[in-house]
Amino acid sequence: MPVAKGSSVVARPPMRCRTDTSGFMEASVARVTLRPMNTPHGVWLDDLTRQEAVSRFGGDTVAVVPVASGGPDLPHLPLKTGAVIARALGQRLLERLPVVVTPVVDADSVSRGDTLGKYLVDRLAMLTALGARRIAIVDMSPSPGVVPGQPAGVLVLRVGD
Repeated sequence: MPVAKGSSVVARPPMRCRTDTSGFMEASVARVTLRPMNTPHGVWLDDLTRQEAVSRFGGDTVAVVPVASGGPDLPHLPLKTGAVIARALGQRLLERLPVVVTPVVDADSVSRGDTLGKYLVDRLAMLTALGARRIAIVDMSPSPGVVPGQPAGVLVLRVGD
């Protein structure tokens, strides 16, 4: 397999591929971009063991807590829309930055604001117990004020206004 300079590899499949209809067709050349193994990138917290999480938070890694809600402002969209967008944003962040993204907090599944506040306080306590010193809550809810209050020492970002 020929290797190009840089991080691109050209993979050549067999020159002819069997098809179900008319016999043979020409195979195309697939282009794959490889990232070096030592490139810092983010991860989902639930993909880590406790030891790996403690090791990640030993440096200056930021923990990102995505909070999503469909809310009453979006009655025409499926109920999962907020969580899907939050998960996609978390994925984009970890592909580009050395962050640890926690599972999405679905504010719609928590009925009252004070209960959501307690849930977030518990989530933040769990992160600090793992050694996280830099925490950002990313609120992707269409309604303002889904994240109650400003937790001390935590950056709260509103997305979608």
